Amino acid sequence: MTVFDIQWGYYNLQMAEEDIWKTAFLTDKVYFDDIIVYSKDPNEHEGHVQQVMTKLMEAGLTLKIKKCEFDTTTVNYLGMIYIPEGLKIQPEKVDAITNWPTPANIKEVQGFLGATGYVRRYIRNYSEHSQPMTELLKKDEEFVWNDRRQKAFDKLKQLVTEAPILALDDPEKRKIIRPDASGYALGIALK
Repeated sequence: MTVFDIQWGYYNLQMAEEDIWKTAFLTDKVYFDDIIVYSKDPNEHEGHVQQVMTKLMEAGLTLKIKKCEFDTTTVNYLGMIYIPEGLKIQPEKVDAITNWPTPANIKEVQGFLGATGYVRRYIRNYSEHSQPMTELLKKDEEFVWNDRRQKAFDKLKQLVTEAPILALDDPEKRKIIRPDASGYALGIALK
């Protein structure tokens, strides 16, 4: 893998001032200021890197060389670590969650759920495990930290430390989607 970090990435696009607000969007296909070049065949990788560099030069884009990584097997990207076996959580994120103090108010519950929610794809049945704390986010819900919520809090911290390495998707393989739902959670298993 090779990672290119584009100098001034997002701001290389010229546009009218009144249209800038239109460019705030999310997509699963593009993250504009970083580019990862991945090749199944290591022998083809150099050619793929050259193609991307040629396109960047044609577009007049420059790279932050200090932040680029060439021909590596491990890439730290968007808060996750890509390794040959798949995707794993950054150790810093695991440490932050496992050292999180017991919430003393709604805002602290929101912070913890935000942090664990970011890595929820690694936690099987995340909604079920987080549900006792999520109840506190309901309008007019009184903050009461009870035994059930403490157990849910501790369980989520434990599950983050046991998080598996997730396999990367192979777009060529057929997928089977198995949905499930309860009164408070939705889940989908992709097989």
